[in-house]
Amino acid sequence: MLKRAFLSGLMLLGVLLPLAAQETNPLQNMGAAQSEVSNRLGVAVGVLAATSDGSSALLSAMYTRSILQGVEMELSFQHSALSRTFGDPPTQNSLPDYSIYFRNYSTIDGTVLLAPFSTGFLSGFRFGAGATFQFREQGSVRTVPVSLRLLPDSLAVVLRTYPPSSYTYSNGLVFGGHLKIDYVIPLSKMVDIGVRIQGHVLLLRLTGDDSVKVFADATGSASIFLRVGF
Repeated sequence: MLKRAFLSGLMLLGVLLPLAAQETNPLQNMGAAQSEVSNRLGVAVGVLAATSDGSSALLSAMYTRSILQGVEMELSFQHSALSRTFGDPPTQNSLPDYSIYFRNYSTIDGTVLLAPFSTGFLSGFRFGAGATFQFREQGSVRTVPVSLRLLPDSLAVVLRTYPPSSYTYSNGLVFGGHLKIDYVIPLSKMVDIGVRIQGHVLLLRLTGDDSVKVFADATGSASIFLRVGF
């Protein structure tokens, strides 16, 4: 009976070992991972810093598609707006001297993201680069200070109510490139959160009233994002 049990055990082991080897074949698992394609939608909030006029809030939406193991394609839309007021309030002898400035940046990025590390803490890092199109809109209003000491009282009242002003406005589409660094933390198979640092360099003016086509500006930003797979 012991001999029969031993032979039965050998036969069972002979059946299970090929199955176990098939399950743990790393090449097969890698091929399956590469053939898996996933889609993710995400939103992000952050802060954008511009070289010309300071920092402002940044809102982003993104669509990501995994095409290979460790390779993703991303299309994102980002918007940042800023408005500021400078100057002095009116006094008894002068008009108000102030200026109002605003700008809006609407940005579309096409990015290739790579995840070079597959295990451990480093597996959360992704590095990306791509092309950028940014629509810029900005303008300002400035009062012209005028002394009221030598003006008749009636004219002074009018100028206090309707001070003379100068206006500027411009918009245009510019082209450039960007770099992104992400660290992603999976919450589940379909949901993850992460931190993104990115930099944009704008190089070429495509539309706008300015005759100068070579455009040079840069922005940097940091944001936190949430993505959901489907």
